[in-house]
Amino acid sequence: DVNITRYWVYGGDENIRNLILYMDNRFYGNTTAVDQPKPAAKDRPEVVFILGGESYIPLFRKAGENSSLNVTVYSSKHLPAELNLTTYDLIFLQMIGAGITQIEPAINEAKEKGIPVMIIHPGVYGYLGTINMTEHPWVEEYWDNGGIENVRRLLTYIGVEFCGINATIEEPLSTPLEGIYHPDSEKLFENLTEYLEWYKATGKYHPNKPTIGIVFYDGHYKTGDIKIENRIINELEKREVNTIPTFLYYKNPDIINKFFIKENETIVDAIISLRCFRFYGRAPEKGIEELKRLNIPIINAIIDYSMTPEEWRESKEGVAAARTPYTIAQPELDGQIEFIIVGGRAIEPETEEIGFRPLEPINEQVDWLVNRTLSWTRLHRLNNSEKKIAIIYYNHGGGKDNLGASYLDIVPSLKNLLDAMKKEGYDVEVEVPDEKELLDLMLHQGRNIGTWAPRELEKMVENESLILIPAEEYKSWFNELPANKREEVIDKWGEPPGKIMVYENE
Repeated sequence: DVNITRYWVYGGDENIRNLILYMDNRFYGNTTAVDQPKPAAKDRPEVVFILGGESYIPLFRKAGENSSLNVTVYSSKHLPAELNLTTYDLIFLQMIGAGITQIEPAINEAKEKGIPVMIIHPGVYGYLGTINMTEHPWVEEYWDNGGIENVRRLLTYIGVEFCGINATIEEPLSTPLEGIYHPDSEKLFENLTEYLEWYKATGKYHPNKPTIGIVFYDGHYKTGDIKIENRIINELEKREVNTIPTFLYYKNPDIINKFFIKENETIVDAIISLRCFRFYGRAPEKGIEELKRLNIPIINAIIDYSMTPEEWRESKEGVAAARTPYTIAQPELDGQIEFIIVGGRAIEPETEEIGFRPLEPINEQVDWLVNRTLSWTRLHRLNNSEKKIAIIYYNHGGGKDNLGASYLDIVPSLKNLLDAMKKEGYDVEVEVPDEKELLDLMLHQGRNIGTWAPRELEKMVENESLILIPAEEYKSWFNELPANKREEVIDKWGEPPGKIMVYENE
């Protein structure tokens, strides 16, 4: 019985008292309340972990409960107001960036007292460390392979190598660099064939329905912080849509062929990506070629790692400007689209004090993501000749920018686009006119007329180049909008149909 061993090894009055009660319950049928075995903190080396990623915090808390070390763990984003690191036997840093103005002075003070500092994934802050990590490669392997068992082994390694603990070091437990995950399976699938066999056997597979690939960070899988992914999977499967949820190894740009291509054919209709930056971070150009080969829509689902769902709803901000470059701009370089926020960090009282806020889906946003993905899937399955495309060009106000968008030459661009679409099989019903004729059509048939030039609108109507919508029909469409949206329009533009682009006759 491992608890008996732990009570004895941890020692101290409380553990021995609880040992007697535990054995009385275990062997003599009593039911006295008894505490779990707890190491005596005063007898154990003190190690503090300051982590850039919040998801590992509960793993360290749990592993530390039965460790020979007394473990303190912080998120670098949620540090105590007065950070004193001089009382610890070792300081462990991981991917810090946030909180650096508070961390660095505290580290320097601790280093003056000779306290060793271990740092992994240092970025530009490697100079803070005092331990040569090339001599301890297992430390990063414990971390990168993830999971509670590797965290336990990491604590043992640190205890033996740096804190004088007498224990047996075990090598890092290897976990796959990539795999197919499903919340209904305890097994992680390392190849597509094995997953599809399991998937079909569960009855979840619908051969005539679309299949959606889902790509997320391996860290979410390895820490179990995966509620957002589970919600997306469940919402898709409620609609009898097949899913292939995967985490990919960002250093290997060929890995996508393992899970989304079978017998040289793409087997997914769309991909939902929950990752930032480029799709293949270290080989973006090769990544673009692979994505061209897939030739499917890639919808980008954004997780806001700094806000709770409630804070995001109240912010009316969308994606914060500071995060736009890596959450939107870089993925756009790979042709990713939509960019829908689907989750944030939840506040749970029992974990907030230690800086851990688990990832939480924003349910209405997930619903929107699923709807948009399935719409793109339907569109992807249509022949180009069946698709209806609206092209909206810049035409605002009067003067020199009216059809030029700050001197961008939109007329030849439109002609090039229409010619290319015609070659791709889109149903462009007429011959695309030359640039001069196209500009003439846009000026006389396809522009907004300001209220200051009513005669221009009359000319467009009189040459029968426009389609007129009766005001009553327009009002009936308008009244189908939600009340709050109608109010927004009326506040800005007045009662429908308004005054702009409105023609009245007898």
